[in-house]
Amino acid sequence: MDLAQQPLQEQGADLTGVGQPGGRPVGLALTVVAANALACVALLLLTFTGVLPLTGLGTAFLLVGALVVAVFAEREYVGYRRTTRAG
Repeated sequence: MDLAQQPLQEQGADLTGVGQPGGRPVGLALTVVAANALACVALLLLTFTGVLPLTGLGTAFLLVGALVVAVFAEREYVGYRRTTRAG
């Protein structure tokens, strides 16, 4: 069996307290959520304020980017809520 097939703990990963409110700084997750939300807003502002001369493809690219970042922020927030409720 190669290294990729072994469980993380057998590879030496320290998983104690991962996802536990007292085990790791889960509060930092809110920082990541806020940064992603800010990035989403920034992408939308760049798209609609006319600061950048965008082509149709550029507009679509920024809108898709904003959507992807918003989905990441939402999923991270859901994970944060589950982690804090578990404790």
